[in-house]
Amino acid sequence: RQYQRRVRGRSFPMHAAGLRLASSLHAAPAQFVLYTTGGGGTAIGWLLQAPGASRTVLEACVPYSRSSLSDLLDGALHGANSNTAELMARAAYHRALKLVNQSEEGGQVFGVGCTAALGSSSPRRGSHRWNVCAVGENLEFHSSMVMSKNERSRREEEELVSLAVLGSMVEVASIPSEGGLEAFVLPGDLLNSKSLPGYFKNSNPGLQGR
Repeated sequence: RQYQRRVRGRSFPMHAAGLRLASSLHAAPAQFVLYTTGGGGTAIGWLLQAPGASRTVLEACVPYSRSSLSDLLDGALHGANSNTAELMARAAYHRALKLVNQSEEGGQVFGVGCTAALGSSSPRRGSHRWNVCAVGENLEFHSSMVMSKNERSRREEEELVSLAVLGSMVEVASIPSEGGLEAFVLPGDLLNSKSLPGYFKNSNPGLQGR
């Protein structure tokens, strides 16, 4: 398949790229909380496999069931879309502010939310997609993709969205990096990203905007 040929042509697979991004995050003065609804959970494994996770990972959770996600978002449920990812990221950011060691100077604090609809045991009628949002004091980074159907296995889709999670974290933390998500995008994928001013500490901590 085209995807396999392209990956074989690279010097590193997605797993290695994920560990590389994780190492870049651990080398930076940053701490974060990550929430994912299931898709993108491999990013948590990569973060914990790379040395240095204890310095940066404040908390990483998978609110997988509907009731768990509803509890996290105070009853606000919107499906696998950008709004849900943003709400999750804001909740993660405020959680990070509570957990961070305030005595450390110079470090960044941010929260990340990811929601996805990936391939399953039965054919999916809707699109295969993911939405990721990373929130910091000075910057928000939003990323989303509608993936080409029937071009990747479930594992490949999972690793791709996990790369997007780590890539969004790198972006919001302004960490130089190479060899991330872009190396594995196919011509039929619809990738979008944008940066916005940050979600400041003195903003309303509620889920209905700033």
